[in-house]
Amino acid sequence: MKSDNVLIIYFIPLALLISMGLGIGPIVHKHLLHRWKIHPDTIIIMSWIIASILLLPYTIYRWKQIRVDYVKFTKPIVIFVAFTSVLFGLLSFLLYLNLITHNNISTISALIYCSPIFTLLLAYLFMNEIISYKEIIGLLLIIAGIIIIVNHPKKNY
Repeated sequence: MKSDNVLIIYFIPLALLISMGLGIGPIVHKHLLHRWKIHPDTIIIMSWIIASILLLPYTIYRWKQIRVDYVKFTKPIVIFVAFTSVLFGLLSFLLYLNLITHNNISTISALIYCSPIFTLLLAYLFMNEIISYKEIIGLLLIIAGIIIIVNHPKKNY
């Protein structure tokens, strides 16, 4: 019962705060692209520079743990991290910015934030996690919601 209280008091509000931040991002990005006519590449570069600067104090704070983990980085791990960073970070962000430049952000957001569908299926396939009937119902509701949002005609920005 104690873990249920922790979930309600701590994790759910934190997850909702993260979700709100992810929901604000497309609005800010579309505003930068259209109102100030900033090129998607500039947004990507500035985002990564700012993120790097902001991560520096945290890196210094966590340096002992980073040093311990750093020695575990073999060549295959470095290649894997680099590949996933480029493919799922940089390339995804570039494609996302190009999509919201020319499309309705609520539609694009519904499509790109449907990650629970892929996470659940990939966790089942590669991590041997069990999918409950509640999760299947949840996935079907997510898919139904995405279909409704995508098929609803909207005026572009």
